[in-house]
Amino acid sequence: MSVNSAAFLLFLAVAVAVYYLVPKRGRYLVLLAASAFFYLCYSLKAAIYLLFTVAATYGAALCLGAREAVACDIDEKAADVAYENA
Repeated sequence: MSVNSAAFLLFLAVAVAVYYLVPKRGRYLVLLAASAFFYLCYSLKAAIYLLFTVAATYGAALCLGAREAVACDIDEKAADVAYENA
């Protein structure tokens, strides 16, 4: 599907309509599904690339979130110790 085709305009109109009909909590899933469909219409290789990219980004975000939680816990303990010693 080319971005300058009538099929893309129809796809875009449907995707935008569905995006605004879905509650805010699930809108990211609509975008993910629309992206996957668009890439799948282009080629299977592109869809596999998108799947890999989404999985890698999600995994990296989980790792960063876990690392930040540990860092925040350490910072809170250090602040408690500093407060007690002051």
